[in-house]
Amino acid sequence: MNLEERINRINIEFLERDCKPPSKNKVQQPPEEIVREIIRYFIYNDFDGTRSPVISRHALKREIIRLKKCDVLHVNRILDEMDLLEFEYCIEGSTSPSYSSDGTSIYNIVKFAELRGYVTNQESNDLKIKSSRF
Repeated sequence: MNLEERINRINIEFLERDCKPPSKNKVQQPPEEIVREIIRYFIYNDFDGTRSPVISRHALKREIIRLKKCDVLHVNRILDEMDLLEFEYCIEGSTSPSYSSDGTSIYNIVKFAELRGYVTNQESNDLKIKSSRF
């Protein structure tokens, strides 16, 4: 078998593997559950009352990679899902949006959690007290 035939055979094997339906044994979380998990993690682990509950889109990408140990393609899918869930309504700045030093929008993750119902009313009140310091 020559080199070209080997390459073709490898390509076919990869295509066949990638085109197979996902295993029925593998349980995948719905996209919104992944977003909910990430947002709650940031609120309760990174925002502890000593930092403002805002994050730039670039920093959010970096933090999702750190948290989920995933690649940029997966992070972009998560951010796309967040956009579908109205993440843009949580951009800081009521009349003109705020931007970070990297040029990306700054989002208030507590507002997003409240909008989507990721926090209870009591949690929301506690978070408002913490964020009033900023």
